[in-house]
Amino acid sequence: MNNLSIKLKRKINRYLRKLFSSAFEDTLEVKELKEELKSYIITEVSDLVESGKSEEEAFEIAKNNIGNNSDFEEGISGIFNNTKYLFILKSSYVCVLIYIIIQLLVRLKIIGLIDISNYNIRILSKFSFIVFIIGTIIFFIWTFMNFIFTSRTIKFKIQAIVINILNIFISMLWVMASKGVVNVFRVEKIYYIALFLDMIMYFFIYSKKVFKFK
Repeated sequence: MNNLSIKLKRKINRYLRKLFSSAFEDTLEVKELKEELKSYIITEVSDLVESGKSEEEAFEIAKNNIGNNSDFEEGISGIFNNTKYLFILKSSYVCVLIYIIIQLLVRLKIIGLIDISNYNIRILSKFSFIVFIIGTIIFFIWTFMNFIFTSRTIKFKIQAIVINILNIFISMLWVMASKGVVNVFRVEKIYYIALFLDMIMYFFIYSKKVFKFK
């Protein structure tokens, strides 16, 4: 690669970053495949440049040759297979966003910044909780399917389990408070702490993954 221009080196690195941006997790297998592809492209481009091709032509030929290599094709397709249940995660994500928006409206009403009747607030609160429950169930299904049908790292599994536990805990607090089993004011701080942790984990881990897939 030392014989190649700095511009082409950067172009190769950008190409690989873009190609592997579809990897849901940065696993050892992904890193190894990325290094193999990088080495393959460098070798191909160097050979083609020595045979008289320009760097641009050589790079385009090397990229096209990747698709004809069965080993690389299988490895790359495996990366994209990790996204096959992404539509379930997106559905859960939408539910959580709806829940947050409605809860913000409720809080704005409580502090007097917007004018909504108490009746409508109660309806919105119940609706937001139903949406949250639906999102929780969908996320649980997504976690279960990934555990069973897709190879995931220990880190991924721990993150998903923690979020599921927080979702269930938040739902239980909401149900107990609404039925009068626990005092609303006593659990309010616990509820918002749990919700804050849940949202931070959920959005920090999955936001980029949800928006970058097509």
